[in-house]
Amino acid sequence: MSILEAKAFSPLFGTMKAKTHDLPALVDKLAQLVSSENPLVNDVKSLIFQINDLSPSTKNLESLRKLAIFPVTLAGRPSDSPSLRAVNERFSVIDRQPLAAAFRGKIDLLDFTLEEVRKLQSFLSSFNLEGRYLSSVVTEKSSVNGEYYERSRELTVRLRNRAYALAR
Repeated sequence: MSILEAKAFSPLFGTMKAKTHDLPALVDKLAQLVSSENPLVNDVKSLIFQINDLSPSTKNLESLRKLAIFPVTLAGRPSDSPSLRAVNERFSVIDRQPLAAAFRGKIDLLDFTLEEVRKLQSFLSSFNLEGRYLSSVVTEKSSVNGEYYERSRELTVRLRNRAYALAR
């Protein structure tokens, strides 16, 4: 990995060397890793976190757009064997725990925990993945089984008005 060295002077200790990461070098390293034969998903995740820490822009990550860099747990497969997918392939992103529990194992999900997804906000937004968040793609519906009787229109209107006031 290409790392730049930065020198700092301290009156007590003299000159110190600190290693800083170079964003283009990390992006190139990730591209090389996913292009190799059988890349390790944990190595890919590690590089994604390192890149995210440098607050990349869409332009910084353009070279990764067509590469399979996203670890995805496939529906019906064990979570310990994620595969890598490109941004244009189908997968969803966990952003709410109840939805994650409801859909885990049923749909292809990005292989990061809810906490990790929140930390990776900068990286994910660079690829415009907000539209794949479960809360964006899932519609929650409620229904009543059996017969439904409306006893009083007046009571219904009052209840709706109060519910509206509480929901604001």
